[in-house]
Amino acid sequence: MVGSFEQACCSGIFLKRADGTVELAKRFAANSASVQAVPPAVLQAAAQRAVNSGVIVGVGHDEQIAILDYDPEEVHQPQDRSATFQALGVPLISHDAIMGALVMSAVLNEQPFAMPDLNLLAAFARQMAAFIENARLYKVVQEREVRLAELVRQLVSAQEGERQRIARELHDETGQKLTALAMGLAAIEARLGSDDLAGAKQLVHDLRDLSNQAIAELRNVMSDLRPALLDDLGLAPALRSYVQQYAARYPEMHVTLSADRPSQRLLPEYETVLFRVAQEALTNVARHAHATEISVLLTHLPDLARLEVSDNGIGFDPLAPDRSVAGSGLGLVGMQERVTLVGGTCRIESAPGAGTRVVVELPVIPDA
Repeated sequence: MVGSFEQACCSGIFLKRADGTVELAKRFAANSASVQAVPPAVLQAAAQRAVNSGVIVGVGHDEQIAILDYDPEEVHQPQDRSATFQALGVPLISHDAIMGALVMSAVLNEQPFAMPDLNLLAAFARQMAAFIENARLYKVVQEREVRLAELVRQLVSAQEGERQRIARELHDETGQKLTALAMGLAAIEARLGSDDLAGAKQLVHDLRDLSNQAIAELRNVMSDLRPALLDDLGLAPALRSYVQQYAARYPEMHVTLSADRPSQRLLPEYETVLFRVAQEALTNVARHAHATEISVLLTHLPDLARLEVSDNGIGFDPLAPDRSVAGSGLGLVGMQERVTLVGGTCRIESAPGAGTRVVVELPVIPDA
């Protein structure tokens, strides 16, 4: 093994961008006073060549970049083993995916790299690729933990908000009607005591209407918590009923629904997820979108169930750092997490002034 690594001027780690180009992530210099033999632009070009080709490249004395098809196990090498290079670039590969390149440059007018140096540099690159992959995975785990913590916070907030809403509806509407019923029954008792049968009969009629209103309000509360149609008849009828109630509640918005019914019902948890996503998406439209047209589309393919909720509202930027709007239940993050938990995908397409489209796709597993 030649000792040219000891004379190395510097090395650079280049990471691959989403568009395939590379950028310098970190530069290491053994001696700040050393002058590297290859200009930085050529080193970046070598890194790009290594990433594009997936093999080791060398920069010659004329700054030309050559692909080095070098295998230390082979006796006959494509390149002359006496060839030397001012710089070497090795792709950083993890799980058959190219993440970037490690490039090392020699010192100007010092001993250049030779073919046997490829073994050591390749070993460095393998270790470096493993380190980078571990760092990326750690970052993903950290981001996931942050999202999970935020989701738990939103879940608790949504639960408390839902409890407050139910308590308020029961107190303001049903509770008042039950109080009126009790007072009405007391009035009937008084009129019967005075033989005012006509007045008692009218009170009974009024109280019957009042009790029917209280029953309807209780059914609405129960339907919001868990629609009976979803369990009894399935997703399509439950969506149709909810959209009808939604349209009556928001007459300023025109809502259309197209929902086919599968030959066999989905798993209950799948139907629940699709219904809750549609419910959440429609709630967000009513609260934030300022839309006039809403479309709900439910389709069943042989291997896929697809839900699409779109509107012509003001839209938003999906890449904004915080899209979990306060007061919107579990928000967009909650919808995506809910779908992911059952093995599906949730795609949210929007732009300012261009409306919003929520697309959910779940693999079909029929209910046995």
